[in-house]
Amino acid sequence: MTPNELSDRLWCFAARIGKVVDALPDTRLGRHVPTCRELVRSGTSAPPNYDEARVGESRADFAHKINVALKELVETGGWLKFIIRAQLLPARRIEALVESRFGIGTRKIGFDSEGQAQDLRARCGLNDQ
Repeated sequence: MTPNELSDRLWCFAARIGKVVDALPDTRLGRHVPTCRELVRSGTSAPPNYDEARVGESRADFAHKINVALKELVETGGWLKFIIRAQLLPARRIEALVESRFGIGTRKIGFDSEGQAQDLRARCGLNDQ
């Protein structure tokens, strides 16, 4: 994958995060401000951090911004895991979003078993990866 392709994937992921937030139910938990606000913040901050890293002023600047982008993606995975565990949206919708875009390791976002991860990869057509 080229840097431009990764940037495009990150921006598409950010847009889909916005749609996830908009799809949350109109319940007390679905409207819970930290859930929505933090998911939007973390889910949309990785693309600009990645793009900034690509034009970093030094190797240290590059490494710092890449690490910030990664940390935001990990936090996003946590909020998506919360949405699944709280049954605010169907698990298949959230799991497919994460796996199809980035192939983020299943343990990083808390799937219960490698079997679930293999099943998800098969559904998303990611068995070869």
